[in-house]
Amino acid sequence: MKKNINLFLTFFILLTGMSVIRSQEISAIIKDSLTNEAIPFANVYLSSGRGILSNEEGVFRIQLNDQTSSKDSLSISCMGYKTLVYPIRSFRDSIIFLPSKTIALGSIILSNKN
Repeated sequence: MKKNINLFLTFFILLTGMSVIRSQEISAIIKDSLTNEAIPFANVYLSSGRGILSNEEGVFRIQLNDQTSSKDSLSISCMGYKTLVYPIRSFRDSIIFLPSKTIALGSIILSNKN
């Protein structure tokens, strides 16, 4: 009888823990590291392949589901900024500061000759 109760409690705790993992979400605001302004429409994606865009205020919210494991990572990127990658299990930030990235262009020669 006592074994049945222990087995039931173990099963119940496992099911409760699994439902908590399913209902988790990650949310944060993405800001420029120099100007402290929000970065609109930044790419936010999981290593499992799902992704979203941040809104015009730089805020994103992504749901974690059954396919999301603790080994997955969260990547944040935007043109003109460095891409940041965080392991999901250690992600705790509510504000993410993206450092700017210099883009080098090829040289251009202007001339008045044909």
